Amino acid sequence: MPDIGIICEMNPIHNGHKYIIDHAKSIGANRVVCIMSGNTVQRGEFAVADKYLRAEALLKCGADLVVELPFPWCSGSAEYFANGGIEIAKNFCEILLFGSECGNIEVLKKAATVSNTELFRKEFRERLTEGIQAAQLYHEMIKEKCEVELFSNDLLGVEYIRAAQSVDADIEFKTIARQGAAYNADNVTEDIFPSAKAIRKLWDNGEFEASASFIPSEAFGIYKKAYCNGELTDYSRLDPVWISFFRLHNGSFFEGITGADGGIANRICSMARTSNTYSELLESVKTKRYIDGHLRRVMLYCLAGVMDDDLRMLPKEALLLAANEKGRALLCENRKNNGFRIVTKPADLDFSLRQNILSDRINAVFSLSHNGANAESYLKKKPYII
Repeated sequence: MPDIGIICEMNPIHNGHKYIIDHAKSIGANRVVCIMSGNTVQRGEFAVADKYLRAEALLKCGADLVVELPFPWCSGSAEYFANGGIEIAKNFCEILLFGSECGNIEVLKKAATVSNTELFRKEFRERLTEGIQAAQLYHEMIKEKCEVELFSNDLLGVEYIRAAQSVDADIEFKTIARQGAAYNADNVTEDIFPSAKAIRKLWDNGEFEASASFIPSEAFGIYKKAYCNGELTDYSRLDPVWISFFRLHNGSFFEGITGADGGIANRICSMARTSNTYSELLESVKTKRYIDGHLRRVMLYCLAGVMDDDLRMLPKEALLLAANEKGRALLCENRKNNGFRIVTKPADLDFSLRQNILSDRINAVFSLSHNGANAESYLKKKPYII
């Protein structure tokens, strides 16, 4: 029986995620291994809840082992997010399962093969101009070359396959058609699988109980307790951090930061002087060229000091966030095989590694969004073990 991996964010976990975990078991998973984003997510934001709380909810919903996809890869573009995830997944699972809009793994494999050629990359570089976003161009070229239109989760799946090809990872890929609302849909309908974005919107509007039917019952109680205790992320606490940080600097300070070239850093710093919240700042900087996702990542990279080389590297170790008996057995097997290093205690991380220096910076800021937390709190956390 194979061990099946799922690269995820669970921000928060919802019925669609549980559907994928259940599917993994229905196709014969021995153990379900989740490589989950830490305290920031791919869209360039801080997570809605602490990574250990999200990992606990994930374990209660059927995962056997949850390890962290560390920063900065967890907040990278699809390429870097996939590179980081595959580097960890290849050590623990024979199959990687993911949701996609098309639900056809052969279509996605073809797109990965086509886009992974030097001819494709050369044409991409030649066509990339200041008038078009790289992501938009990539989407258009895939559509042209493969004669099929792919969407957000499709394209992330393509990146998983490409990442595995680049490191010669012995992983089989399986996909399942995404059910329910689209990834970016922000409204709840009668559909039982609304997007995580729609659920976060309910929470932002103070309608926490309205999300009960969209979150697995095993997880809802965990989130409800955190909500009642004020333990979910309070983004308003971070507004002064963002505004003061960019008011204290000018664009030249961020030279070398990933994505902060072309005048974008100057624009962010300038607009921070007339903005009072993160949302105001984001809206004031946004243009047709600089869209939300790109801007959020750039601002996060500026805050932490992420440079191109930080993203080009691959994770060297990762934190254990949660495990049951099956998951612990898999960890023991991994150690015997001299596999990827999984660290149980955050204080035992190798802080000579850039990934851990950057993560520590992000965690220190993230702690400000939780009442009573401090910059050292994440060094004292423990994984959820059952």
